[in-house]
Amino acid sequence: MPRRHVEPLAWEAAAVLGIAVLAWLRTVASGLVTVMDVLWGLGFVVIATARIVALGGTDTVGWIVYGAVTVWALRLAIHLHLRTRHRGEDPRYVRMREGWGDRWWWGSFVQVFLLQGIIMLAVAAPLRPLLDASARAAPDQAVPMMAVAGLLFAVGLLIEAVSDEQLRRFRAKAGPGQLLTTGLFAMVRHPNHLGEAMVWWGLGLAAIATSGWGVWPVLFGPLLLNLLLRWAQACACRSRFGGAPRFCRMGRHHAGDAAMATPEGVSQCLTRWRCRPRAASIHPRRPASLVQRRGRRGCPIDRANLRASARPCWHTLPCIRP
Repeated sequence: MPRRHVEPLAWEAAAVLGIAVLAWLRTVASGLVTVMDVLWGLGFVVIATARIVALGGTDTVGWIVYGAVTVWALRLAIHLHLRTRHRGEDPRYVRMREGWGDRWWWGSFVQVFLLQGIIMLAVAAPLRPLLDASARAAPDQAVPMMAVAGLLFAVGLLIEAVSDEQLRRFRAKAGPGQLLTTGLFAMVRHPNHLGEAMVWWGLGLAAIATSGWGVWPVLFGPLLLNLLLRWAQACACRSRFGGAPRFCRMGRHHAGDAAMATPEGVSQCLTRWRCRPRAASIHPRRPASLVQRRGRRGCPIDRANLRASARPCWHTLPCIRP
């Protein structure tokens, strides 16, 4: 790898390690691990800043990208900070602390802070060619591709911001244990995850637009984020709703779904109808209180049978967004 690539990457790694250590020390002092969630978006600003410093500056495109990422990161950090202040520590970290016991403080540094820093370095791959003025290839399709990339970033940022605000207002009124099924959440189960994924796919497309298809490996960053958001969604939902994978993937909701809109409703369904492996099926007499839903997999109900996905839940990964 050329030296001009190694040195900025070393600066990025040192910066990420620095914020991970500082966040961990803050956790040791306060006892709350959630500080690393707040630093998730700001970590990318730190990475971008370290790269610009290591390269000795950037061009107009780089500064525009830097500003856009900063706006996205600041909004996300403020939202997560306010949510953490009102709701307290995430239950996932509470369970992890109970499981680790006396080894929690050292284990949390590796499993939460250091691992999340490594993930940030990987996801930030599209930023590297975008901030490097010497990487500009100016292909013929640069202008239309940049327009599409900018639109994707802007729409993703808007979806993420609107869905976070809708969820905040719903939780303030409904309290814990309720499921939001209106607004953007009536169309997508996790629109905030969708918006964040769109933001990073927009950055990946912008990197290709400005530097050519030779930098296509940077798309690994958005792809990794997609996979992590998918696993985080499954972990959070299964731990919160008793392991009902079909319910966790549910997108559109109807008025009759009220019985399934609480953890208690899911628990009652799972208790009454034993979930079987996906290959097996049974034909129970459908209770009138449960809504008939069609789906290729999952528990609870479709028209003919009851199935459950046997996919594992990756509890060892720190969930990025609940």
